[in-house]
Amino acid sequence: MAKNRKKKKNPDSEEHIRRIDTRKNEGSTRGFQVHFSREGRIWTKFFSDLKCGGKEKARTAARKFRDSLEKKIPETLSRAPIRESATGYSLRVRKNKNGTVTQYISATAPAPDGKPVRKAFRVGDDVATAAKAALDWRMSMAMKRLRAKRRTR
Repeated sequence: MAKNRKKKKNPDSEEHIRRIDTRKNEGSTRGFQVHFSREGRIWTKFFSDLKCGGKEKARTAARKFRDSLEKKIPETLSRAPIRESATGYSLRVRKNKNGTVTQYISATAPAPDGKPVRKAFRVGDDVATAAKAALDWRMSMAMKRLRAKRRTR
């Protein structure tokens, strides 16, 4: 039986910056990758030691990019369950680039292949309408998964 071991974190990594050191047959990749994930969207950029003129210059460039990007990308303001007993749903608020605030319900359900799928339902004038749409979507995903399991039996 294999033991679950956590991957060792590179000591050169820091918040939103990953140190990447790989050795391949044809060459190696060395540098820092800036990485943000917000609301299902990913922002990433790699700073190569070779192209930046060394490890410390690549680290400095990555930090500068991280700090500027952090100010530009939308921040999740809150995350709360729709109701105490509900799982797979949350009411979220996001601040947009133009300063406005958007409320939406985030729903998660397993797809027929078992992988989780997330869908957002924007809250307009009525939270109940968005919540019903999220519930209906999750139910349809559950039905698709059940039909897929029946076909494989």
